[in-house]
Amino acid sequence: RERSHKLFTCEQCGKSCARKGDLKTHMLSHSEERPHVCGRCGTTFKHPAKLKQHERLHTGEKPYQCELCPKRFRVQMSLAAHQYTHSGEKPFKCNMCPKAFSVRNNLKKHKMIHTGEKPYRCSHCGKGCRLLQHLVVHERGHTGERPYACDACGKGYTNQSALKTHRATHREKPPKTGVEPYGCKACGKQFNDKSNLAKHVRIHTGEKPFECEHCQKGFRLLQHLSSHRLTHQKH
Repeated sequence: RERSHKLFTCEQCGKSCARKGDLKTHMLSHSEERPHVCGRCGTTFKHPAKLKQHERLHTGEKPYQCELCPKRFRVQMSLAAHQYTHSGEKPFKCNMCPKAFSVRNNLKKHKMIHTGEKPYRCSHCGKGCRLLQHLVVHERGHTGERPYACDACGKGYTNQSALKTHRATHREKPPKTGVEPYGCKACGKQFNDKSNLAKHVRIHTGEKPFECEHCQKGFRLLQHLSSHRLTHQKH
């Protein structure tokens, strides 16, 4: 004789859940209640799982790693999106420009560039941000939080991109000898140290490792990023 399973049904929409806890979680979708609060910035969430994901913005934790490369991610969905980069598939296309994306949520974020939508508002100054992670980084300017510390000197930064830029200042440059032993394989140009060659190669590869923490625009050289940052100070 088969055992019958009791279902818990939502009185508002009729959805059935196998467990009472699942129904309780579902009921939050019908209310404005957001009982789960971030202890660092005060952002509220309906579900504890969303709070846990958000807290990783503060801690820098990235528990999901790609099996095909060393990259790690804060949420599983980002890992799933990244895996498309290995296959090259981008099924979600913007209807306002030629850009395409591997996941629907990235397309949604991209469209805000066209619409000007900035749904995340700073609780300190009222500035609007397009993405939640942009808001978190921005609010650290008000709170003084610097979760990313340099392991060489201890200086703290609001985000990983700024820390990466700073770390480059600790690299030692070898003395000039008049000999230029490092040659570019693409064009043959010679350099006296490996770091200058690496900067030059980015012209051929298009790599832009220095990212602005305000707008996520990438730059080939650190000095270009430094000049760009001044444009944000004008606003």
